[in-house]
Amino acid sequence: MATIDLAVEPVGSAYVALLDAALMFCTELRFITFDRWQMTERAADLVERLKPWLTAEEIVTTWPGTQLGPGWTARLWRVHLVPEVVRVLLDVTSGFEDWGGDLPEDPHLVRADGTPFLGSSSSEEDVWLELHDSEEATIRAVPEIQELLTS
Repeated sequence: MATIDLAVEPVGSAYVALLDAALMFCTELRFITFDRWQMTERAADLVERLKPWLTAEEIVTTWPGTQLGPGWTARLWRVHLVPEVVRVLLDVTSGFEDWGGDLPEDPHLVRADGTPFLGSSSSEEDVWLELHDSEEATIRAVPEIQELLTS
């Protein structure tokens, strides 16, 4: 498996292409909110719009790319990834840079076996892919995604 840091955060057509590609390999979208702070209206609206596909929410201290310090917890939202979910995301966001701030943080796309396909850290402005060889060949063939890849 190869970990590929993206050279820039996907926006516009690259963001759309990445979400569309994820539908081939992933079964779940996951993202983070913190109960310590009240959820913004925009974040609450996104969660409400995704509720038909919400499969679970749980309190966590770790997720791909993050390990919280002692005394900190986060709420992990798990959403079944289907084309309708992608449409909601594209209605609310135009790229990974939109996540965090007044939207939930650290969206990640996960395979059926629970392993990450895409991870992100909103606060670090970092997005990466964790690809099997067969996935990497498919992803590299998508022109909008090709320009994001560091190697």
